[in-house]
This record gives sequence, structure tokens and C-alpha cells, in this order.
Amino acid sequence: SNEAKRNFRLTVPVLARLSGLGYPATVAIRLGAWLALPALLLGLGRRAGLPPAAATALALALLGTTLGTEVWRDDCLWFDNVAHTLLAVAMLAESRWLIATAVVLATFTDERAFLVLPLVFGWHWLTASARGRKNAAGALALGVSLALVLRAALMLGAGLSLPLAKVATAQILQRNLTLAPVAWWSAFEGGWLLLAAGFGGAWRAGFSGTLAVAAFGLAPLVACLIVEDFSRSCAYAFP
Repeated sequence: SNEAKRNFRLTVPVLARLSGLGYPATVAIRLGAWLALPALLLGLGRRAGLPPAAATALALALLGTTLGTEVWRDDCLWFDNVAHTLLAVAMLAESRWLIATAVVLATFTDERAFLVLPLVFGWHWLTASARGRKNAAGALALGVSLALVLRAALMLGAGLSLPLAKVATAQILQRNLTLAPVAWWSAFEGGWLLLAAGFGGAWRAGFSGTLAVAAFGLAPLVACLIVEDFSRSCAYAFP
């Protein structure tokens, strides 16, 4: 009955349909994304320049937060963990087409992926060469453009829409403000220790790095105040 899921969160249902397995394939896709995430996190740690032991520790720490555990406690079969894994692919990939494909699939898994694409670009900017930065910028622009064109085509050609009437944004914001401390905490759980360590490292590196960590870390958390699924949405800030 959720129009957003029926009309635009299409990646997992379409893949399940194409597999010929139907509904059981949605479970398989979610578990497959969960199995892929540790390797992707390990790769991201190595890309950041961490030695193998530290990269492994980082991956295990993140797997102990919402990112790694939601697939088990998510009785509603939300597809957030699939979107998170696709975002990790977009962060680790170097191929322009692979990054763009991951962006399109992530945004059609859950549109909250749009919110953190600036963080994905920031990751490439910090970890890639000058050529890699340019490639990542082009890939992300391509992915976003393709996603928006596809959404427009579905709206105009297939009659799919995302009604914004009766969303009651003001009431959602008012309620979320009262829940913000616990929602922000639960979004990262023990992962806040990793954020604190990153903030400390940035502080030692200089003011600009500290400001970047603070701004990019807080922006998606603040934006999630207008989303009804508040704490779940905050978890998209993981990049």
C-alpha cells in the first residue's frame, strides 16, 4: 500500500521478478547484499590507507552497527541494507559505468540514497588521484542524470507518481525534534566511536578537515528530521 515503494523503490522487486523466483528472491537479494558488505567495507578501509588489521577492525566495527545487523532484525523486509551495499560499491568502484550503475540502482532501491551522494563524492575526492576524482565526478553526475531521467519517464510514460499531499511534514518535523537525540544515537550505535576518531584525526590535520567532517556528517542527519522513518534514515549517513 506504500506508493513510494510500489512506484519508485523498484530495484529489488524488479530483480526478484526477473529471477523467476518471485518473493523468495527478495530475501536472497537482501542476504546477498549483507554477505557482500564485509568485503566492500574491508576494501574501503584499505582504500583509505589503513593496514590490513586496522581495515579489518574497521569493517567489523561497522558490521556491529545498524549497517551490519539490520538485515536480521528487519521483519518488514525493508531494502535499506541493499541500498547501503550499493552505496559501498559506488564508493569502492573505479569504473565510471560501475559507479553510475550503482548510483542508479541505489536510488531506485531507496531514494534516500540521493541524500548521501555528496558524501560518496567526498570519499572519492579524498582517496582518489586527480584523474580518479574527475572520473568519479563524471560517474556520479551520469548516475544521477540517468536516475532522474528514468524517474521522469516512469512518471510520464507509465503514470507512476509520488504524491506529496497529506505528508504532514510540519508534524513529522515537530515529532522528530523531540526524538532526535535517541534517533541520531541509534542510527550509528557504537559507530559514533568511529566518527569521534575521524573527527579527532581531522582536528589534528587542520581546521578545513574538521569542518568538512562536521558538515558532511551532520548534513544528512539534519535532513532526516523531515522523514517519518527517522532513525532508519539517519543510517544512510554511513559514508
